[in-house]
Amino acid sequence: MRLPTLLATLLLLSLTPLTTGCGSDTAPRRHYRIGIINPSSGLNEVVEGFKQGLAEQGYKNGDNLSYIDYGPVKMSEVAATVKNMLAQKIDLLYTTSTSATQIAKQAAAGTDVAIVFAPVFAPEQTGIVATLPKPGANVTGVKVGGSSGNTFHWLMNTLPGTKHVFVPYHCTDPAAQLCLTDMRQAAQKAGVSVDVVNVTNKAELEAALANIPAHTDAIWLSCSPLIFSNIKEIVAAATARKVPVASTTHQQEEGVMISYGVNNIALGKQASRIAAQILHGTRPAEIPVETAEFFLSINLAIAKQLAIEIPTHVLQQADIIIREQGAAKQDRTP
Repeated sequence: MRLPTLLATLLLLSLTPLTTGCGSDTAPRRHYRIGIINPSSGLNEVVEGFKQGLAEQGYKNGDNLSYIDYGPVKMSEVAATVKNMLAQKIDLLYTTSTSATQIAKQAAAGTDVAIVFAPVFAPEQTGIVATLPKPGANVTGVKVGGSSGNTFHWLMNTLPGTKHVFVPYHCTDPAAQLCLTDMRQAAQKAGVSVDVVNVTNKAELEAALANIPAHTDAIWLSCSPLIFSNIKEIVAAATARKVPVASTTHQQEEGVMISYGVNNIALGKQASRIAAQILHGTRPAEIPVETAEFFLSINLAIAKQLAIEIPTHVLQQADIIIREQGAAKQDRTP
């Protein structure tokens, strides 16, 4: 073999990746590690939507992706859990709820680990991002909020004779605080009295539910992990008192009669698309915060149980109608 030909052959061999000879890829793929901070079992479905969304985009658990997910984490343990995940060299942190995201952001300060949140109530007002178009730092995601007034509007359209609304209120939760402010403004315009009971834990919530005022026409739920995690107990107390529950979240499957909020799976998938952008190399600071889509849900099964007739014009505008528990008719697919 002539020298020029030999040199060319050696150069070609040096540029060819080695393989194992067992049919493996010619080059190793990047494996990503994602930590998940979720303080509420009521948000498990959102996390599931997040994982489904990433899988649909080619990020498959056990293949090119792995999750560090300890299930619902107590709020008091969020900071320590984030530190634990950072020590395991995660590439991205996914958080749910306003309070958990605030704590996670502080715990991850000084690192370059990106944080994607969904849902967070009013991330600007709570200091999680600088602005919605330009979040800054390493944090972005999907916000909720602004649905409280609309929820109250639909409650009044459904039960126009409502005069007293009972609100179990997680008074230390910043999202709940903003949520209640919006709701009170709507109630004042409608001439409705609001009975608020402050709660900070499950025991206090149970005590509040055991003492629902006799004049209560409806129970109204704000945005809070404490409330999300105890929907069944709240609905049971409401059913025993024969009053409906209205929610600013999307909890129609749990027996809430009327809700105006997000679809949990769709919300998680929306967050997954942002996460995929970051894994592809886009900086979180360059990804605007997105707004979740809201859906009006009416549970006719609960209405029938409470002998409440839902007006036709409300049903005509509903996105989701539950005719039997566990079976939803979707007029629009999220």
